[in-house]
Amino acid sequence: MNPPASEAVALTNERTFWRQLIGQALSRSLLPLALTAGFLAALLLNPAFDRQRLATTLREAEYGWLVPAVAVFFLGVWLRTLRWQILLSPLARVPVRRLLPVLVLGLAANNLLPARVGELVRAQALWRREGVSRTACLATILVERVFDGLTLLVLLAVAALLLPLGEWVGYLVPATTVLFLLVLAGVLLLAWAGQRALTLVARLVAWLPTRLGQRVVALAHHFLTGLQAVQAPRGLLLVALVSLANWLVEAAVYLLVLRAFTSEAPAWAALAVTATANLALLLPASQGGIGPFEFFAVQTLLAVGVPTATATAYAFVVHATVLVPVIPPGLWVAWRGWRSR
Repeated sequence: MNPPASEAVALTNERTFWRQLIGQALSRSLLPLALTAGFLAALLLNPAFDRQRLATTLREAEYGWLVPAVAVFFLGVWLRTLRWQILLSPLARVPVRRLLPVLVLGLAANNLLPARVGELVRAQALWRREGVSRTACLATILVERVFDGLTLLVLLAVAALLLPLGEWVGYLVPATTVLFLLVLAGVLLLAWAGQRALTLVARLVAWLPTRLGQRVVALAHHFLTGLQAVQAPRGLLLVALVSLANWLVEAAVYLLVLRAFTSEAPAWAALAVTATANLALLLPASQGGIGPFEFFAVQTLLAVGVPTATATAYAFVVHATVLVPVIPPGLWVAWRGWRSR
């Protein structure tokens, strides 16, 4: 039996959306790919880089450490889902078990497609499964990124007090902190302004054609509703605490993988790598942030005395540890979603 005409149109429109989304991401991947290639070239063409030592280091690593590392990684994924549930709670009460597949799908898309297109995939999937506005969903994801950045900067500042990370950290932390605080201040201002901000938007677009102006105001309304969770101090505190817990768990993953390569590097080095490598993902890199992640991870470990071959092998393996595990379940979620349409 053929589906009703309305359902057929909706299905066609959604498939068109996915094709256009993936096509645009791939068509705009030139800069991310160039950036990735540049960082990898700076890493692998360095005179200190020894391919034979790298191969030996990879061969002699104790990969049994990766088993608990992957288990701890998925604990971190659960914490991310819990934080997202908190941010979405004013919009819809969605159980963690229903949000988890959507988050995993978004993470997998980020790891397979350039330009962090997984955030758009996540918004589309949540809209389809739970009826939550895509614009409101993107607002919650913006809040996530702001708290991620601030939390990583706190961890980096702590690591810098305990390790000789170099002068570049002294420049990076204050400048980046100011940037994230400004964005956070803007988010909170919009969240607290509420209806006043919406009224201002309506005045600013009054000169536009009526339908276009109404569309802009509607998008602004949905975006503001996505910020409701951080309007109250309790919401801010909850999001901050879960963000801290998530990144401490992620740092534990980095430490476990580090022990697969060396027992001599200080544990705080894993905390520093967690911060620097993930802050590097703010750059518009290609799939999974490959390139900037490895470069900054290696530079961080070199600063604390880890040999080049060990640092390079570790950077590639720890990145694979946090990239690969979510791809199969993410593809499975995508396949199930596609079959159900």
